[in-house]
Amino acid sequence: MPVKIRKSKARDHRITEEAVAAFIARDYQALHHALGLPPWEESPLYADRTYVPSGPLDPTSWLYSVRQAQQLRRELEAAAKAARRAKRLARRRRSELDEAKPPAPAEPAAATD
Repeated sequence: MPVKIRKSKARDHRITEEAVAAFIARDYQALHHALGLPPWEESPLYADRTYVPSGPLDPTSWLYSVRQAQQLRRELEAAAKAARRAKRLARRRRSELDEAKPPAPAEPAAATD
């Protein structure tokens, strides 16, 4: 008898460049889409302001999504910090390369008759 194989419902929210960009821009819809979060789960954008009681929680409760959002927020903040650091380093290297280039030779003055 055939058996239907179901996909795992466990969510693995990967932190991507798209998710980091949406987090920095504070774009709720783009962030939820990039992380694969359903709209009813707590957003990492607002997780720092939400109170969460301690103790074990039922994985199907909304409060469980709050803890997950707080963890995602910590990961997104770390990724955003790393992205800003990489951008700053690239800008610094670019300016150092521009300073290291020899000046362009001056064009000779055109002779006038």
